[in-house]
Amino acid sequence: MQRTIRGIERRGALSLALVATLAGGAAGQTGYFGVAKVSINPQTPVMLSGYAGRSGGPEATVVRQNIVAQAAAFGDGGATALLLTVDCTGVPDDVVDPLRASLAADLSIPQSRIVVTSTHSHNCPHVDGYLPNLFSPPLTATQQQHVEQYTAYLSNQLAAVAQQAIANRTPGHAISWGTGSVGFAVNRRGSSEVDHDLPVMLVRDSLGAAKAIITSYATHAVTIGGADSNAVSGDWPGYARERIEALYPGAAALVMIGAGGDSNPSPQGSSATALAHGQAIANEVQRLVAGNLLTPVSPSIAAFHNEIELDYATSRLPGDPASARLAPSPASAMYGVTSWTFGDDLAMVFLEGEVVVDYSLRLKQEIGDRLWVNAYSNDVQGYIGSERILYEGGYEADDSSYYYGLPGRWAHGLEDKIVGAIHNQLEDFTGVSDLLRLAVDPATGETSIANRSDQVVVLDAYTIVSPAGRLLTSDGRWASLQDQGLAGWDEADNASTSRLTEFNPSGSLSLPPGGRRTLGTPYNPQPPAALGEAYPAAELAFEYSVPGVGVLAGVVEGAPGGPDAPHNNLVLSINPATGDAAIQNESPFFDASITAYTITSASGKLMPGGSGWRSLQDQGLPGWDEADNASPGRLTEFKTSGATLLDRGGVLLDLGTPVDISAGSLALDDFHFEFLLTSGEVLAGVVEFGPLPGQLGAGDYDNDADVDGADFLLWQRTFGAAADPAGSGADGSGNGFINAADLAVWRANFGAVAAGGALTAVPEPASLAAALVALAAGARGLFACGRGGRMT
Repeated sequence: MQRTIRGIERRGALSLALVATLAGGAAGQTGYFGVAKVSINPQTPVMLSGYAGRSGGPEATVVRQNIVAQAAAFGDGGATALLLTVDCTGVPDDVVDPLRASLAADLSIPQSRIVVTSTHSHNCPHVDGYLPNLFSPPLTATQQQHVEQYTAYLSNQLAAVAQQAIANRTPGHAISWGTGSVGFAVNRRGSSEVDHDLPVMLVRDSLGAAKAIITSYATHAVTIGGADSNAVSGDWPGYARERIEALYPGAAALVMIGAGGDSNPSPQGSSATALAHGQAIANEVQRLVAGNLLTPVSPSIAAFHNEIELDYATSRLPGDPASARLAPSPASAMYGVTSWTFGDDLAMVFLEGEVVVDYSLRLKQEIGDRLWVNAYSNDVQGYIGSERILYEGGYEADDSSYYYGLPGRWAHGLEDKIVGAIHNQLEDFTGVSDLLRLAVDPATGETSIANRSDQVVVLDAYTIVSPAGRLLTSDGRWASLQDQGLAGWDEADNASTSRLTEFNPSGSLSLPPGGRRTLGTPYNPQPPAALGEAYPAAELAFEYSVPGVGVLAGVVEGAPGGPDAPHNNLVLSINPATGDAAIQNESPFFDASITAYTITSASGKLMPGGSGWRSLQDQGLPGWDEADNASPGRLTEFKTSGATLLDRGGVLLDLGTPVDISAGSLALDDFHFEFLLTSGEVLAGVVEFGPLPGQLGAGDYDNDADVDGADFLLWQRTFGAAADPAGSGADGSGNGFINAADLAVWRANFGAVAAGGALTAVPEPASLAAALVALAAGARGLFACGRGGRMT
């Protein structure tokens, strides 16, 4: 989706909204709320769903874990919103549509205010109308009869639990939410893309007791095999529900699935393994609640729903795999997108189908951290692949369409259609304040205005403020737009070390998606005192003016002290999906000469030499020697003579696979990393989870330090446009035009991750709220002196 930002009303700049938010009271808002739960255990033997390998096998006769349907009713009267969660591999629209229509009529509310989500457990009964081609040979007449009986029973139970939740509503409830993290999801396609976020909503009654806890995690519910492979169970979502409810007696736990279509739990195995995953989620919920890490949420819900048309592919595009499964003739299907906004505090998105993780990662990048993405909602009609997956092919793109009875793969363009529909629904919620960013190099002070959005942004003025006076206008450091010869641009007469302003009284500047305009090196960064020291507090502010809109607050990225600045330290990166690890100096300012390092794991998750650890000694680096205390709890090496230089942002020390992931998910605080400098000083390094860093190559068109599907989308949206200047945006070849040569650059570098790539890190202590208040206060009136088996 490409839109030009014009004519959108905004009631105030972000800086003012930020102060109001931070100064606001902590009291939670209240409202009507009710919850209910019913059993949906099968009443007869029945075939379980999800795996084609069960074809010809016996019906399930054992219930290993009770499965349930639950409903949460928010609000009253016309403001009612109903959320249903059901332990089921997939509830098709044959069941959901009549249910939503009936409830909407009874309550006199739009169907957009009713959502049914499935946990996608592959140990739940098959539902008629779902996965029509799953079983080969087809079910026997008796088996089909049992499936139809269960489907009718499930439909009745869903209607009953919804009515019970409505009847159970009482006033006086407070809602809060926050985001934690668990690590047992892995991308089953071998990619690094995974979403470990664990959003959590807590509803308390008028006495402060927990009434309901709602959460979701983005991975398949396919843990259970072996002896329990044909027993009824809710898998890890069911165990998460049970463990959370054990922690909070009297509360209902509702568990949903995020955009985990291409993710699986790791490890897989038995019911005990599923229980361990469920316990990990319960533990993280408890940490968030006990630590008061949830923030109040408005009980006022606005609901949006769109049906968009998705085409099936009838021909291959250049770059599509030869195995692409094509539809025999042009055809399309309608796809539902639903969003709920809780005031300005939270946007909850519900997507149909088996949505892959690219959607969640992209939406959170574009919309921000007030977003909660759920999949398997209202209908599960097939896999919803991203553009990246369509080009890669494979099960999610092609093979799965057979089991779902679809004529072929989806046509390219579906990702932009779906994401565009969400942006349209949430336009009032998101505003346009963070479309433009001031990108700053923390080492050199190089500064540019960058468009990180998928929309063309037009600006006719901008201001950069540094309360500490670290802006430089002399010696040509500031390459103003006026100096660059852009027609109509004029430097305001208030340029100083604290403020730079330009405006265009007769025109404007348009920045395409991914576009960037350099401003030279007007920022004089203040480095930390030494390696390992914290950055000075963030102290830059950036605002810009959009014709017909007004002054908007932009985001400053990369500046020392900012949230995305590279660490001024050595970083131990651990990939929790593989156990791989590496050390790199991320500091933009200081080289480091080290003579020893130590990695510890309190729970003994390390693997000494010979079993995964590729020590520097094993790699043949002169002088390095493994200490004799290497163990599952500690890995140490020292250099008997000389030192190894780690230059700033430079060489990567690959340590192989020293981390054991066989026992389940990893905890970030379980690991500690120290190193010894030639000065004799021992410093504590940073430990991060995520893909291992590599040197940033070409193809990173959105400048997010990762060459991924988002860069392809930027190339696709701007194809055929001129790049000004050459090499900007998606012009990877540097020839001044967005064309096929730039696609070739992206292909050659797909998967590369920069040294400074964003990972999940142990945060450094900082008074964030105080810093933000100071920043907002310093930014007031910025323009005052300028211008106003196969599984599914």
